[in-house]
Amino acid sequence: MSSKEFTPAMVKAVYDNLAQSKPKEPLHNRNSRRRQPHASLEYDPAFSTESDEVVRALFYGLGADGTVGANKNSIKIIGERHP
Repeated sequence: MSSKEFTPAMVKAVYDNLAQSKPKEPLHNRNSRRRQPHASLEYDPAFSTESDEVVRALFYGLGADGTVGANKNSIKIIGERHP
């Protein structure tokens, strides 16, 4: 269970389910070939483990057009202003 779509909010949903007195069963049982309907876990997509002070950025560049150096400078500026 690993991908960028598998978020900390989904992990929390798993642990919240396990903490219930009657947790939902797994989607399928190895001894049975039938799927259990409505076995998906609900999760809060707004749940975050990061502080509100975290800065995220995505930089694009071709590498030969000067964007790599410009992005490096931008990252330094962001790092200096948000320690």
